[in-house]
Order: sequence, then C-alpha cells, then structure tokens
Amino acid sequence: MAKKTGIFYRAVPDSGQASVMVNAQNKLNLGFPNCFIPTPRIEKLIGETAETLWFPIKDGTKVSLPKQPWFINFCADADEYSRAMTYLKHILSKTGAPVFNHPDAVMNSRRDKVAALLQDIPNLTTPRCVRFTPKMPDDFVRTFEESGLSYPVLVRPIATQSGVHLVRIDNSADWDKVHSIPWGGHTLHMTQFVDFATPEGEYLKIRAVCAGDRIFIRHVLISDNWLVHAMDRTDAIVDREFALHEELQKSETFKSVVSEIRTRIGLDFFGIDLGWSEADQFVLFEANAAMSILSNAHMPTYRRADYLKILKEIEEGVVRTIRKVQFRAARGG
Repeated sequence: MAKKTGIFYRAVPDSGQASVMVNAQNKLNLGFPNCFIPTPRIEKLIGETAETLWFPIKDGTKVSLPKQPWFINFCADADEYSRAMTYLKHILSKTGAPVFNHPDAVMNSRRDKVAALLQDIPNLTTPRCVRFTPKMPDDFVRTFEESGLSYPVLVRPIATQSGVHLVRIDNSADWDKVHSIPWGGHTLHMTQFVDFATPEGEYLKIRAVCAGDRIFIRHVLISDNWLVHAMDRTDAIVDREFALHEELQKSETFKSVVSEIRTRIGLDFFGIDLGWSEADQFVLFEANAAMSILSNAHMPTYRRADYLKILKEIEEGVVRTIRKVQFRAARGG
C-alpha cells in the first residue's frame, strides 16, 4: 500500500447543517452539501494515499502533517465553506503544499466574484451579479436600483446550485415573488437575466468541465424554457444533443472561452454552465466546483454508453490531475 502523505480535507459547512439519510443497508449516511463527490475509483485512489482532516478543528488540537504533504480539497462552495477555506489557506501558507482546488480558487468561484472576474472575455456575455443581505422587503428594490440592474433579474439565496428558491423578476409588479424565498436573515444574489434563446426560439445549456489542462463537454441540454434542467429526453432530442456536442468540439471559439474562464478562476476541477445563443456566442450562468459532474443521475437510457464514455473520460482527467498534485509534493512542491 502506498505511503499516506496526502490530506483529504473535508469540513462541516459554516451553517453547521448536514443531511442524514438511511441507506439500503439500513445505516445512517451523513451528507454535506456542495462538496466534490468522487467516483469509487477516485475514492479508492485517495483512500490508499491520504488521511482525512476535518474542519473545524477543536481549539488546542495540534495538527500533525506528513512530510511533503499534499491536499485534496473536497469543499466546493465559497459560501458553504468560507471558514474552512480560510483555515486551509493558512495551512498552505505555512507548508507550501500543493493542493487540488486551491481555497483561493474556490473563493473566486462565488457567483458575484465570477461575474466580476469574467468580464470582457470575447464571445462571452457575463451578467452582472450583486450580493446583498435584505433586512426589509424594500431592500430588494433598493438593491436593484442602486446596482443599476434592469428587468428581468434573477434572485436566489447564496450556496444554492439549482433552481430551488430561484425567482425571476420581470417588472416592478413582480417583487412579491421574493417572499417565496426564505430570505429573512440570509444573504442573496441578484443577477441580471440575459435572454439566451437561439434564433429558433430554443434554449441550449452547455455544461463544460475543466479537469487539469483538459476541457470536456459533459452535456448540451435543449429546452423551450429558459430554466433548463436535465429532464426526460426523447431519443430524437438525445441525438440532437450529441450533434450539438460534436459541433462544440470543433469550435475554436468555445475552446477559447472555456480556456480563459479556467485560467481566470484557477480551479483544478470544476464545471461551467453556459447558454449558447448563437454559433459563437455564449452566456455565463455559473462556474464552480459544486456542480454534479461525475454522477450518472438523470442520464437517459438511450445512448447511455455514449454518456458513460464522457463520464469515464472526465474521471480520467480528475485522476491525472490528482496524480500531478501528488507528483508535485514528491518533488517538494
């Protein structure tokens, strides 16, 4: 068995909240939101070479690190794990150890920071996003007006990666919609909505994946609605998705856009959701490591082998990236 010089860094969210479920073996599973979820192969690789370090660490506890350590950061969301990222950054500043998904890069992936960081990339529209903590209902309109946003806008709580509690405000009469969000005492994001419908009136959503220096296209979804999800797809739609997939693979513009996003954010492994409005025009939705990437949930049965091939290629990219981190540690950083 390989010597365990790695640190598998995990954390309890800042909120202290986790999920508890009963599995098929009638045992309790404890789950933490917005974490990197490895495949069994990746988990085995890490388990053979790394010990787990949990944050928060009890006051007075001395953390003993191996010689020439390296870190796998499983905390994928800047808002869920800001305290844990601050502590990991402190350790890295003392040790100089290489890390998979550096805490600075995780913090760069916060929605409002991404909106500022990815401005002015050719062929990419990056909508403005502001962060605010409303205390009264009037704070929504005040934030909207003071930020210079225009209708429509999207409002959602921080640390959410789906359409849960997401509302679209189309005009001044729509602000009552925000009361469907449990916003009291919470921080929210307000984002400029950019219509990304194609000339044919369809909505195309790309999930690109960066693993080390490689770029993958996980899927291209087609919808007649702006809120695109991986729903049940007919065989004909699946065939169209793969045709669009092949078109993207040939697009130098797409590769250039995604490469620039990867460079600016700096994560080793993360997803990028984009709207595809025209041949060489894209709209940014989000870019972070908290996306569902290696899961086969919602995968159609038709052409399943093709989907699994994509996931296998992404998995190999992650394994190669982890091994590069290990190699850097063996070489002394």
